[in-house]
Amino acid sequence: MLFTIGLNRAITLIAEAKPGRISSSLIKDLGDHPEDKKPVRIMKGQYGPYIKYKSLNATIPEEKDPLDINMEDALILIEKRREYDKRKQKLCVDRWTLWMKLRIENWKKRIRI
Repeated sequence: MLFTIGLNRAITLIAEAKPGRISSSLIKDLGDHPEDKKPVRIMKGQYGPYIKYKSLNATIPEEKDPLDINMEDALILIEKRREYDKRKQKLCVDRWTLWMKLRIENWKKRIRI
């Protein structure tokens, strides 16, 4: 079955369409990172403001105003995010290692080594 609509109706439907995914918008550009000269920016995202540095996104605490954050504050938040990611990754590796040890022990019990 094929439907046809007129040009005016098509324009109206396009104008009334809900926007898709809302992209993040720049709040403030803090400049380049002191070590590698990559940009550090404060962005406005779906879940609140955050600091964007390379592929790392560091959440800005609710009690802090994004416009009041300077490069020094941003570097602290970036480092906290890196530490969090390292702990999370280590936890995943530790869980996987434990899971593998248990699998090996169960395997040994089955074949009675």
